[in-house]
Amino acid sequence: MKNNHQNFLYMCKKVKRFYRKYDTVLDTSKGIKNYFILLTGLVDKLQMEFEQSISYSNGFSIERARKRDQLQLASIVIAKDLMNLKENMKYKQIEELKSFVGIESIELSTLNEVELIDYASNLFDLMTLCEARLKNSGTKQKEIDAFSNALTLCALDFPMNRYSIELRKQASLLSLKAYSDLMEFFHEKMDISIEAFKKTNPVLYEDYQIARRVDAFDLNQPGDFEGELSDGKVHKIAEFRYEMNREFRVSVSGGNAVWGLSNNLNKIDHGRPINTREKISVKSMIIGNDGNFLVIQSVNPETPINYKIWVTEP
Repeated sequence: MKNNHQNFLYMCKKVKRFYRKYDTVLDTSKGIKNYFILLTGLVDKLQMEFEQSISYSNGFSIERARKRDQLQLASIVIAKDLMNLKENMKYKQIEELKSFVGIESIELSTLNEVELIDYASNLFDLMTLCEARLKNSGTKQKEIDAFSNALTLCALDFPMNRYSIELRKQASLLSLKAYSDLMEFFHEKMDISIEAFKKTNPVLYEDYQIARRVDAFDLNQPGDFEGELSDGKVHKIAEFRYEMNREFRVSVSGGNAVWGLSNNLNKIDHGRPINTREKISVKSMIIGNDGNFLVIQSVNPETPINYKIWVTEP
């Protein structure tokens, strides 16, 4: 849904540019000017709720990101051992293990905080139930301890972030409603009003159809900035004067990262997490209220990752 909202908002921007190009002609038609005024309000509503739904207003540190990464890695190890036990168990079957299916590494990285902790907690209960059999089949005590410790650290950290998580959930529901309202507005008002120009001004009508098309952003195209991270240090990507409406689109592969805006090169002042295969598009004002450096940092220093960043000026 994130990408649907982002692509739809970009379409709305194209429609507003279309109006600026043809405003003299469009304003002669009764009611259309008011439709474009209404469109601005609806778009602003969707933009606000969508950005709140992906915001991290409580801050996001590299330490917190590394806690998550450790829990993911430890969960993968235990889940793999449980699956091996399930496949090789020939006597005294454990009923709770029969229905267990581990989540793949890539899918695991897309879970939010609540989903990850829920999954790991259920995994912990199953691991505890099967602990003796796991050890007999080769699971080491240090692997069990590593998983238990990682889950404990994330669970302790979670209550501090619960309020922000609940706000993001609420904003996500509101953004779905705003998205639905905007879709209805286009279908029942805007599209019908422009239809009247189909015969009298076919060029204008065709330009509207082009602007109205919802296109997916091509993440395979070259980024404005690309590179590889092979350590855990903060890397400067670019420097420019802070602009609240500057938009960043970010994609990483091979591992997880924290990126954002900063006024120094040793720490990310306004950080945001991004997991492998995740795509983020967000404005500066949602990341933080200052920062002239665009920076990025790998969560796991031992895992090389590649990043792409596209920058859209306001």
